Amino acid sequence: MKTEATKQKIRETFFSLFHTLPMKKITVSKLCQACQISRSTFYLHYDNVEDLTDDLEKELLYRVEKIFRQEQSIPLEEPQNRTFLQVLDYIEQHTSEFLFFTGKPDGQAFTEQLAAIAENSLLRRLQSLGCQTESCKTAVAFVTAGVLSFMLSQIRQTLPEEKEAVCTAYNELLHAIFKQQP
Repeated sequence: MKTEATKQKIRETFFSLFHTLPMKKITVSKLCQACQISRSTFYLHYDNVEDLTDDLEKELLYRVEKIFRQEQSIPLEEPQNRTFLQVLDYIEQHTSEFLFFTGKPDGQAFTEQLAAIAENSLLRRLQSLGCQTESCKTAVAFVTAGVLSFMLSQIRQTLPEEKEAVCTAYNELLHAIFKQQP
């Protein structure tokens, strides 16, 4: 448990430093000083700052995917599917982290990974419901683009509607795709 607490402290410190320093000025020494840990403690967890940011990125993407995976067991008729609302809430709770990764020079790759998670989740859900996903790929691509757009709006804190309304629209779109199946 102490190991995870130390890693969490390093992560939080990294993002607090990121708000005050340019990325290239964040060093292992500065992180250790701000965390009040030794360099050897840092190196128990990470090889360098890039390794830390890679780990942070993987963790964010993993958490988003984990939330979407909960959806696989929810019947399509369930009007209260709150999965997408949970994704938006998670993004809201970690806005600075998501802003960091979408704002990096290679932020497009992070955004593409978010889109892939959303698309794969939609495809898995529809497959689990018996849909022939080949026949609905265009609809899934459309919904994925919308889901990604809303995720990015939440990251930028410019969501055009209430999260509840977005979640309702998401559920209605999934239901419409399912109903279009032959």
